[in-house]
Amino acid sequence: MSLVGYPGQIPKILYTEFSWEAMPKELFLLELWRKYGEKAEEIRVKRYPEYVKLKARLAGYLYTIKLPPDKAEQVIAELKAKNIKVEEV
Repeated sequence: MSLVGYPGQIPKILYTEFSWEAMPKELFLLELWRKYGEKAEEIRVKRYPEYVKLKARLAGYLYTIKLPPDKAEQVIAELKAKNIKVEEV
């Protein structure tokens, strides 16, 4: 592709290096999130008044899930029992 004034090159304003695939993926099924949580490089926990957000960082994506505080405590305890590092943010 050749544009006037840009021989052989595409001007940077015509494309972006940002990819929507890099955005976090929110999951709504706990069993699916657990599968990713066990493979994760790190797990982060963010507490809000109404819910707890769990974040599982894998090489390609960040998977998140929102849970009630009591259910989140169960999941965190299970992950710690499997020697998975859980970090409070």
